[in-house]
Amino acid sequence: MIYGHNRNNKLMKTINIFCLLLIAGLAGQAQHTYFYNDKGQFYLDTTLTISKAQLSFWRFAETNLATAFSRIEYPPFYLENGIKTKSPIIVSFVLDTSDITEVKILNDSSIFATAIKSGMKQQGKDIVAQLRRSYSSASYIGKYYIAFNFELIDFNEQLITQKAIPIIRQPIPFIDFGHGCPTMKENPDIKK
Repeated sequence: MIYGHNRNNKLMKTINIFCLLLIAGLAGQAQHTYFYNDKGQFYLDTTLTISKAQLSFWRFAETNLATAFSRIEYPPFYLENGIKTKSPIIVSFVLDTSDITEVKILNDSSIFATAIKSGMKQQGKDIVAQLRRSYSSASYIGKYYIAFNFELIDFNEQLITQKAIPIIRQPIPFIDFGHGCPTMKENPDIKK
């Protein structure tokens, strides 16, 4: 009886260690963001950094912010003429308690830059209001960096090379800012 009890204890200890390793592994994965490394350095230019407190906030809000910013309009003239960005456009901005301010384009001065500034300013107050409802502390306040890339595909080229009609869409995301940490969920109205 005691032998079986010791074996069960060893099994439970092994399971507990496995669970701790699994949790540690998942916690390590939580460090990942699309824009920043685990030191808060911006991937496209590691001289641009954010604080640890900002990085902690960013991990939870990144998908929602990226989704909101993805609504920025492609400049009509560039769209009509098939003009794409040569490289990602890097933008700095400040999140404060009421708005997105100090939007600066760091590596572009084209109409793309104007579209980004305009789009971020239009959405700023709404985004910050949603963030305030979700985060009790103001740890998110500060300067951040993101990158934009305006993409186009050539419909005719895709039709010729793929021998099929290209239908390119992403799921329409549903942004949930209402329950502590915001999460991006697939819109329930979209049928799979």
